[in-house]
Amino acid sequence: MHPLRVAAAVLTVAALTACSSKKDDPQATTGMSWTADGTAATDPAPQVAAASTT
Repeated sequence: MHPLRVAAAVLTVAALTACSSKKDDPQATTGMSWTADGTAATDPAPQVAAASTT
């Protein structure tokens, strides 16, 4: 039973560490980017338009 408690404690610490609120990542950028024929392109504010022909 003792190894089960140790394993549970290790998993709990690992889960709490993985779910920390510290922000190490830079802020995500918005928009989209792609490469066509070796040329990079970006659109900072893409839009979607829906239409129906029926």
